[in-house]
Amino acid sequence: MFKKFFRLISICLLLVLCNCSSDEIVLTQCGPFDTSSLTSSQELFLDLTFGQNFGSSTDRLKKWNSNIRYTVFGNPTPEDLMMLESVINEINSRNNPIVLIPSEDPFLAQHIIYFGTTESYIDQIEPLAAGFAEGLPGFTAIRWNNAYEISSASICIDNVNYPDAADVEHIIKEELGHSLGLINDTSLSTESIFHESIQNQEYSTQDLELIDLMLGYVISPGLCASETIEALN
Repeated sequence: MFKKFFRLISICLLLVLCNCSSDEIVLTQCGPFDTSSLTSSQELFLDLTFGQNFGSSTDRLKKWNSNIRYTVFGNPTPEDLMMLESVINEINSRNNPIVLIPSEDPFLAQHIIYFGTTESYIDQIEPLAAGFAEGLPGFTAIRWNNAYEISSASICIDNVNYPDAADVEHIIKEELGHSLGLINDTSLSTESIFHESIQNQEYSTQDLELIDLMLGYVISPGLCASETIEALN
């Protein structure tokens, strides 16, 4: 169970990777709200979307708002590619309006899926991950615009130090989920792929329901936690 040794498996550099422009967007002020009546799914959703593995938590929902064009870099094995395709098909089969699609031009992709060590990922893909990603089996970084729409993402799957198929499967599923905006690890659900100390091999029913929310239009980028719960109700 490598995740017991690497609790920070999927740090998201949310504070340093904002693609902010000079265009001003006026948003309502976020504030505290009553959480006593939240369902377990709502609590898990807020923990995954508004919590953060590194630094302080964020008060705005980061979310994709259109189809996600992805490309694969690094050195995946044929088995790794088959696993990745299986996981993406599982996500896309949910029939959500936002889907993951391979980019015809890899240099126009919004989402980079990298197979290799986190050190080579830092060198080739995400230099700003230096000081955070080294030695981890998986890593996710996302960028967003002033409207809190996720504009790009990259994930690293270390298939060099963790070549076992079960490890690769877990890392792909967790990091892909993080890159969809479920950015945090959690202690709230022992069945979740995002649990901070349990290496689950499958998305839980709740995980898939939350992925549906992140790939649909029921909730919008930029919502406060209270606004998110209001939209879900």
